[in-house]
Formats: sequence, C-alpha cells, structure tokens
Amino acid sequence: MRYSGNMTSYLANVHGYMGTKSPERTRRALFSVPGADERKLSKVSSLAADSIVFDLEDGVVFERKSLAREMVYSALETIELGAGHAERAVRINAVGSGLELDDLNVVLRSNRLDALVVPKVETAQDIHFVSRCIDLIASDATKNRVRILAAIESAKGLLNLQSIAAADPRVDALIFASEDYCADVGCTRTPHGREMLFARSNIVTVAAAYGLQAIDMVCMDFKDDAVLRDECIDGRQLGFTGKRIPSVGAASLRAGALAVPKPLQPLLARAFSSANAPTPGAPAPAGDALPTDTTVASAVAVPPTEPAPSGEAAAGHASVASAPTTVAAPTPPMSPAAPVAAHSMSYLVVWKHALDA
Repeated sequence: MRYSGNMTSYLANVHGYMGTKSPERTRRALFSVPGADERKLSKVSSLAADSIVFDLEDGVVFERKSLAREMVYSALETIELGAGHAERAVRINAVGSGLELDDLNVVLRSNRLDALVVPKVETAQDIHFVSRCIDLIASDATKNRVRILAAIESAKGLLNLQSIAAADPRVDALIFASEDYCADVGCTRTPHGREMLFARSNIVTVAAAYGLQAIDMVCMDFKDDAVLRDECIDGRQLGFTGKRIPSVGAASLRAGALAVPKPLQPLLARAFSSANAPTPGAPAPAGDALPTDTTVASAVAVPPTEPAPSGEAAAGHASVASAPTTVAAPTPPMSPAAPVAAHSMSYLVVWKHALDA
C-alpha cells in the first residue's frame, strides 16, 4: 500500500487497525472526558487520540448534569481536536434513565458532533430510539454523519447482541463495559479476567460478523505496567480494534511510565526528531535520544525499503500540544548506532503497539 498523505489511515490499513464498516474512522483509543470538568475539557485539544468522548453519564454527578450539557455543547462547537482529525463523541445517559432526551436535545444541535456513545444498551429498541432522535433533532449535515457506538454492560445486552448490531445503519461499534457487566451477572473480578472471556469473545464475534468495530474495556489497574501491557495485547489477540481510556487526567495520560519496546524505539526516535525539528540555524539536539518525560503525538511514515513498523508513535500526553498529529513525508531511517533512550509511554502508545503484537 502506498502512503497517501494521511499516515494514521495508512498505518491503520497496513496493520488492520480499522473496523470494517466505517473505514473513514479509526477508533484505536477512546479518551473519556467528564463533561462538567472545565480543567480537563481545556486539555483535550492537545490529545493525539482517535476519539474524544465527552461524558454526560457516569462522569457527571446528577446535580451537574444540566451544566455538563452546556459545557459539552460549547466544547463541541469551539474546541479543535487533534488538528481536526479526532472524532467528537458524546456519551449520553442511558435510554430509560429519564435524562437521555435532555442530553440529545442539546448535543444533537451541534453541527460538529460525530458520534454518540449510548451506554447500557440492552435491546435494539434502545438504538432505534436514539436513531429516531437523530432524525428529528439534528441538522441534515449532522444526521448524515453522526454514528452510534453501543456500550454493552449487562447480561441482557449480551444476549441481544445480534439484534443490537443490526438495529440501525448508524451503528458503528460495540463497546464492552466490564465493570457494569460484572456487577450485573454477579461475577468476581480477577486479575486474569477469565470471568469476562465469554462476554468479550461474543462482542468481538458479533462485531466482526456485522462489520463493526469492537472496543475493549477500560484497564482498571492501568498504573501497573505489566497488567496494562498484558491487557492491551490480550485485547488485540481476541480481536478488539480499540480500547477505552478512562480519563484525560494525569494518571491515565502517563499510565505507568512503560519502557519502550525495542521494535518501537527507532520509530519513536524518528517521530520525536520530526515533531521537534529545530528551526533553521538553531543548534541540533544531541543525538536521537528521547527525554525521559517525553511522549510523541505524531504518526511517522516508514520508507518503502523498511519492513512494516511494529507500532505507531502517537500518544495522549497533553504536554506535546504543539506536535503535529501527522507528518507530511517519511523521515530518513535512524542510524543503527544512534542511541535511543527508554522513556515513558502513554496508554495510547501501549494500545497502538499492542495492535501489532
């Protein structure tokens, strides 16, 4: 496959990252942002993520729901995400909660909304309701674009997966919400996660059968390097195409300070060099070493003569807001002798690397 200018899409196609139904949208990492948290909302423009999910459900206490709707609408209209490439999504309150219609009446009036995350989906009727609201409330431009991501959080939802997947052409993805699912079926959460294997495998199977993306659960123990790495790789091996990220807080952005896997080091080093190229006449940095506290918000092309990379250099660290999310042209390969320092790697990079594992 030839590089055509959009390196994120290029790498996604080369390595099979994308869902099959909506090839224009890559959803490898879905960052969740509490809708009533002004500080966190102010940071999202610097995140190199495929999807930013403004949360009106569990991330907002009842007393602040109305305020959150106003803040999320404002964020949709004013905040630029990922140099214009990130998806703007909103997680509404569950159908039947009594709050969902108020959510939809506000967010569907934004012409910049790309997707709705519908939590606690249990039947096809839940999807039909949301899709009908899109038809009645949204502008023509929005209703033709907005997609539905259905979160499966209960035994009933799991049993109705096929009808949910086929409920409406707007459905793009199935999301597994592990904590609510475990609470609903009464299973005990364990480190190995075998109690969720049936549910996760079913979601992947139905998603594949209906041409949808499958988004894996949040890693609840993301501060543990080994747990985070193993869960990401396990999700990819099961067939998931993306993963939920709990918040844009510092913990989830840094997520464990993992050492960079060796196959990824040259790619990250080239990404760092491209994203931080000095201005003409400025002194060149010493070598290609990466600072310890650096994450990279770039997707880097690999020259045709090189083998396919084992991961994509992209991250959700807010400290690299100035780094571009795509690189216009391939950079020269790094000298084998050039030093590459191990450095912290964000959750997003871990997941994207796991997609190649």
